[in-house]
Amino acid sequence: MNLLKIARNIMNTKKKEATALKGLMKKMQKGKDHIMKNENFSQYFQDEPSADMFLLHYSDGQERDFSIIKSHLSSYGEIKNLVVIPGINYGFLTYSSIDSAISAYNSVNMPLNLLQFPSKPHQISLIYTPINVRELKIVQGCWCSLNVPVPGLNLEQEFITPEEEDFLANHIDELSWSPLTNRRVQQFGHDFLQENQPDIAIPEFFNFILDRLENELGIRFDQITATEYIPGDFIAPHLDAHSSFEDTIVCLSLNSPSSMNFRHPEGSEFNQFLPPRSILALTDEARYLWKHSVWNRKYDIFEGISIHRRRRISLTFRKVRNVRCECNFPSVCDRNEEKLIIEETKDLNPTSLEKDFVFDTYDKIASHFSHTRYKPWPKVDEFLKDQEPFSLILDIGCGNGKYLYDDPLCRIGTDRSFKMLEICAERGFSVFNADCLNVPIRSNSVDVAIEIAVIHHLSTSSKRIQAMKEILRVLVPNGQALIYVWAREQTERAFTDQDCFVPWHLNKVYENEEEDTKGEQSNDPDKVVYKRFYHVFKQGELESLAKEAKIDGWKFEIMKHYYDRSNWCVRLKKVKDEE
Repeated sequence: MNLLKIARNIMNTKKKEATALKGLMKKMQKGKDHIMKNENFSQYFQDEPSADMFLLHYSDGQERDFSIIKSHLSSYGEIKNLVVIPGINYGFLTYSSIDSAISAYNSVNMPLNLLQFPSKPHQISLIYTPINVRELKIVQGCWCSLNVPVPGLNLEQEFITPEEEDFLANHIDELSWSPLTNRRVQQFGHDFLQENQPDIAIPEFFNFILDRLENELGIRFDQITATEYIPGDFIAPHLDAHSSFEDTIVCLSLNSPSSMNFRHPEGSEFNQFLPPRSILALTDEARYLWKHSVWNRKYDIFEGISIHRRRRISLTFRKVRNVRCECNFPSVCDRNEEKLIIEETKDLNPTSLEKDFVFDTYDKIASHFSHTRYKPWPKVDEFLKDQEPFSLILDIGCGNGKYLYDDPLCRIGTDRSFKMLEICAERGFSVFNADCLNVPIRSNSVDVAIEIAVIHHLSTSSKRIQAMKEILRVLVPNGQALIYVWAREQTERAFTDQDCFVPWHLNKVYENEEEDTKGEQSNDPDKVVYKRFYHVFKQGELESLAKEAKIDGWKFEIMKHYYDRSNWCVRLKKVKDEE
């Protein structure tokens, strides 16, 4: 009887193994198909043992999965590369020796060799490959280094202790965060964004870190920005304004590793790895010439290993500049920007400022501009999709027509730039030429109007109010409008004045050499610079204009105001003026 039970157990075990092997082979084939769909090589896999292997882990690739996989695979030998990425169910593995790779391959691919993942236990698979990990598409642009060749960039690890890190993070989280489009911030010290405003007191809990920085760098910083980054959050490539801050800027990372991308105007770029508790000092070229950014990834690759990002708090320390910048990079320095003196007038005719630095500029950069503006902004798109089917939508300043696509709404657009309208016409959109101050549309005829990134190009308050009056005029009673303007308080750029020039670096492939007027030469020999006039809006200024715009017994009701994509935004409704 006992022998019979043993025999049955053996038979059942073999059946389980056979079933498991069959299931594993099907999963491996699906994994191979997925790899071949997402990568591009002439040869993906091989039977001959190699230290490099594709890893099929069949999980969501989060940090907890990575830890389980790494712990198991490390038992077969020293790991050189291990890539497990959120949202991708295949990764890459390289052992330091082929013997370790063979041992892992033979054991891992055995049926019923399950790993205890949080969701449920399941098997992983390994496949030999002739490919090097750096060739994979899934890791392109993710490789980081502690020592990147950017002049003036200096990293110091473990600048604070883990206890000090917790101390700072906990005290910061006790304060109020201000939401931006893709992250939250806190500002302390001198408020360089708001004129004639008192400084925001720097909390005392920062004193120990300010003292330490002063002892090491000889600088007493008087401005601190705390920025929260959730995995996937980003900040676009930018230079901190030359005229606003002195020569050295320091970044301190709390709680999570990350990376910062540095890009030279001529195209070179590097990813600087930022360990927790490290400081990164930017001086010289790194401070004044190389744009820096944080890419919207949830991971980095450092020394061949996936590093999963967690919630990170970045502290940026600056010292406000009280004298003119005298850096060695005048071509990118805002000290050369002339201070614009604009006299308020009721005259609504275009000024030379608007003709030269709005109308002419957008005609010259239209093709390049359109190439970079191909996707509707989510909140604008959401606003339009909420409208009733067959509503008449007027896009004033429609640009290349990215909000004029076909759907149950009737969409028409107008723009001042003929070149932009030509692009719209080529796409089959219904457009016409008009100035936003005088729209040739019958009064009380449009259900919905949008004016995205237009009014900030008008040089006087009178014109900006008139532009809003035109929106009010063409709307039907209870019709709605959505208006976006650049915010002075944005973190992507710093402005010393509300009226300013913003450069557009035009790739020469888009430039019409036959035209008489050329742009200014950029640092990049393949680009020329055209200036655009902007009036950047302070918080609350857009709502004030909306309240002033009244015509024929009608006014705007402010339904909502918010900040989105470096813009102040307002959603309005046309209602009776009972006053």
